[in-house]
Amino acid sequence: MKRSSLLAICLGLAGASVATPGAASTTVTLVPTPAGRAGELGLAPDGKPGFGPGRSLAELLHPFRQPGDVERRWLAELGGLPAAIDTLAIVARDRYAKRGYFELLGANAEIDLAALHTAFRAAEADAPAILAKGDARSKAFARMYFDVRFALRAAALERYADERGELDAALGVLRGATDGHVQLVEAEARRLADRADLAASFLRAIESDLRTLHVPKPELDVESDTLAKADELVALAVAREKDRERAFELAARIDELARAKRRMTETLATTALAAKLAQPLAARSKALDDAGKLTVAARQHFEEPANGVTPPADVVKLSRSDRLRVARELASRALAKDPLDDEATWILAETVDYFDGELYSRPHYDRYLALRGIRAHRWETIRDRDLTHKEQKALDVVQRATQPPVR
Repeated sequence: MKRSSLLAICLGLAGASVATPGAASTTVTLVPTPAGRAGELGLAPDGKPGFGPGRSLAELLHPFRQPGDVERRWLAELGGLPAAIDTLAIVARDRYAKRGYFELLGANAEIDLAALHTAFRAAEADAPAILAKGDARSKAFARMYFDVRFALRAAALERYADERGELDAALGVLRGATDGHVQLVEAEARRLADRADLAASFLRAIESDLRTLHVPKPELDVESDTLAKADELVALAVAREKDRERAFELAARIDELARAKRRMTETLATTALAAKLAQPLAARSKALDDAGKLTVAARQHFEEPANGVTPPADVVKLSRSDRLRVARELASRALAKDPLDDEATWILAETVDYFDGELYSRPHYDRYLALRGIRAHRWETIRDRDLTHKEQKALDVVQRATQPPVR
């Protein structure tokens, strides 16, 4: 049985149907190959077209440098994933607003879906106490607690921002090696491609889950008796201090709902993919942790003491040049672990610039811009952006280049 069908059965909403929105899916029919020549696609971890493992530097950069029709459609599909997910999330957000869910954030709070999911998870940790208040926030929380689709969408979207950032940054650096001054060696390009493939796999799973959960008619998006159940749950919570029996009933009701939602969450494509890719996810997490520690150490050597913060004794005793040499080495090691670490990239750019000048630091500054979604030759990436001091400096260095990069 298909996972989407299983999810539809688990939802069991009276009179509801699971359907996809009217907009066409971003999925493109492509023909991948396990490995091979430039111009061919490999396989991402979810079995869909991707960079694939074992590619040479030339093969990894080919889709950006001289894309064929298949590669061009594939890149367009990757670029369309966030828009498709955002569209489905906005539809859900607007429906939540009409149901009063955002009252959980407090009066006059901004309508922010990510903030709502965060607040809901925090409230879930102490559901009886939140419900017992009997106020508008309690009622909003109770309505969400009974809204199965809300819980499943929240679970599917939990890693969306991180995976989208991963994909955008990895593709940005790879593209920067073909349209800018970014320099990559093969091993580094492979790590970037692996990160892009992993993130794209999860974005496809998120889109699949949201499409499965989407119901065209808003009135069928939630069970008809949700409001009544929610009010009953709040009443139970308010009365639990006075009625021991009702307190036990409340605890049993909350526990039953939690178990039901856990069972249904297991039917999500994102949940299944996370279980399937537990090893690469763990490897990525470890790499990020290791890189983070190296970046912290690099920052301690790179930054001048400020705001009364005293660096470690072994750092204080070093001369400025020695501190920057150590910072450069630590930043390089951090990037070997996590090629998407923008702080390590900035420290490396600054330290290389200090010792060797702009000719050698420019590729690192351009890489920093690529990680931030900025291309010096594309006005649309700068036009409506309030550049930070670091972004402006990096842009100035890149734009001072007297010769375009040779490819």
